[in-house]
Amino acid sequence: MISVKEAAKKAREYFIALSEEKLTHISLEEIELASSEKYWRITLGYTTNDVFTTRYKIFKIDATSGEFLSMKIRTV
Repeated sequence: MISVKEAAKKAREYFIALSEEKLTHISLEEIELASSEKYWRITLGYTTNDVFTTRYKIFKIDATSGEFLSMKIRTV
């Protein structure tokens, strides 16, 4: 199983690689080991140059392999 630190790092790396926006700040907001330890759920907060309010994305990272599973918008 990958560590929480590795899962958060992978989520951040995937977000940067997938984003077409210029990200000005990325922060770690929430971490959860979900569904009987099958995946990490990582919430990242971020801002961009054009929108100065914080927005959020939720990432699912496979807890065993570290593979990226999904990314969703988190509404507050």
